[in-house]
Amino acid sequence: MNIRALIVGLAVLLAATAVALPSVSVPAFRQVPGPEAQAPDARQYQAAYLLVLDEKWEQADKALDAFILAYPKSPWIVDARYWKCYVLDQNGDNPEKAFRAYEEFVKLYPTSDWADEARTNMVRLGRHGRHGLQDLAAALKSLDKSSEDEVTVAALYALRESGGEGSLQTMIELYDQSKISRLRGRIAEILGDFTSPRAFQKLAEIATKDPSPEVRRQAIDGIAEKKTAEAIQVLKDIVAKGPSLENRRRALEALGETEDAAVIPFLKQTALEAPNEDVARAAVEALSGGDGAAWTDALLQVFKGAKRPEIRQAALETLIEKKEKDAVKTLAPLLKDEKDAEMRKQIVELLGGTKSDEAVPLLLETARKDSDLEVRTVAVSALGDIGTPKAREALVEILKAKIKDGVDR
Repeated sequence: MNIRALIVGLAVLLAATAVALPSVSVPAFRQVPGPEAQAPDARQYQAAYLLVLDEKWEQADKALDAFILAYPKSPWIVDARYWKCYVLDQNGDNPEKAFRAYEEFVKLYPTSDWADEARTNMVRLGRHGRHGLQDLAAALKSLDKSSEDEVTVAALYALRESGGEGSLQTMIELYDQSKISRLRGRIAEILGDFTSPRAFQKLAEIATKDPSPEVRRQAIDGIAEKKTAEAIQVLKDIVAKGPSLENRRRALEALGETEDAAVIPFLKQTALEAPNEDVARAAVEALSGGDGAAWTDALLQVFKGAKRPEIRQAALETLIEKKEKDAVKTLAPLLKDEKDAEMRKQIVELLGGTKSDEAVPLLLETARKDSDLEVRTVAVSALGDIGTPKAREALVEILKAKIKDGVDR
């Protein structure tokens, strides 16, 4: 069994279930290769290593000490130092000493093959160690440069499980000290699990001030999950003066996800008045988030009141997505009242997209009587898109009228 794969798997499980990491598994046998096996240092290392595999902890400890003393420049010295930590850990007499041994190992060999295993074991020991939060903080700092994202998640969840204001303070300090956006993002995610007002304040700060757009997004997600009046206000502030377009769009999406009717006026105003088209579109999309007449009415008002055709079209498409079952009834009065020919074409195309016989009479009338030739032509195409016997009858009726009139209408 591969120890690295096993540990990473356990770390992923911890991230999903927030349970403590179990003790590290027995390592797989690794034979010293080829001619190197005959070298004195290789033979002595191999003998110590076999004692580790046999779980003869006291004998292994002495054998590893002897090897480290005798061959400080051996190519196997890093492996031997890791197994020295491992033996201290498995012996179980002094968990704090094992933690410090792993910590020292990571400092000396941060990029070695064993560094991630050492970090993972630090997390496990730190969570239950005498110094608790201090040890977990030390483990997390060692992970700051780690490429194993799962191990970082494990450490942060272990820290969160420690609970209390002290745990929150430690996590905030780790965020403030970290230069690694990945770690800051993980902290932002987990801060969302805290109910403390202080944690919320930190999330709000991260959402607007962190240099990484991705970290800011993770903080916005944490704020959105709260669905409180305070959270809604922070999201509105981000929409109004967020540091990036992407974060403003995400804040609008989050407002729609609250499904709180209190956000409708803000979303409608943003859709109608936002100078940036992408922001206005995002506000329209957010209005699809809630159910009920108030959300539908807001989309209708945006469709009728927006000055930009792109926003009107977005409102129309969003409206039909929400009212799919009643699309024809929704579109019929809009088509009748619409003055702009281009927008009538859009409505006609949507009617064709319903594939419903209910739309056929409306399309037939449009194909016959609309004042714009292009709209009439699109109405004929829409009947073809519906393709039912009733739609084909309408097309035949149009054709007969054309032949009878003898003119190109």
